[in-house]
Amino acid sequence: MHRDIGIEANAIQYQCDALTVGIAFVPKHVELSLHFVVAWNPKPERTHPSSWFAVDVDHQKLIDLLR
Repeated sequence: MHRDIGIEANAIQYQCDALTVGIAFVPKHVELSLHFVVAWNPKPERTHPSSWFAVDVDHQKLIDLLR
């Protein structure tokens, strides 16, 4: 994240039904982007790590794909 973006104390809070990201301020002409990837298995999967690989998405690669 750009060093001039203000992040609140305890900026990321996770509840059972919500995810909150506290951004205090973003200076003019500074781009801010956040991405969230959700992955799950229908039951505990003990042998296949697919859900762990799904969340290992590089942010810059994702931005490049969307442009």
